[in-house]
Amino acid sequence: MKKQKTKENATANRNRCFQHAFKNRTNKHRAIKKLQSALPRTPVKRAATLATYLDRTCSPTVKKLQDFNIITSPEESSDTEVAKAVLEDIKVAVNE
Repeated sequence: MKKQKTKENATANRNRCFQHAFKNRTNKHRAIKKLQSALPRTPVKRAATLATYLDRTCSPTVKKLQDFNIITSPEESSDTEVAKAVLEDIKVAVNE
């Protein structure tokens, strides 16, 4: 239940952040169509292209996405991995 509320809050936050990025729905639709036509046709290549672009931390677009918590920064990713490892260690200690 708590996880669902967190996802809903994140979605609402994204909608608020990008609400006024386009003047109307048509402009947004045209921009998405241009993006889709510019990306490679195959899903694997398309995913690889987007993943490579999102790995660039110097990009202003990527920084903006990180600010809005749409993607995680490398620091946040490493913090999450450490937290998962600590939780796993605690679980093992409690179960023994």
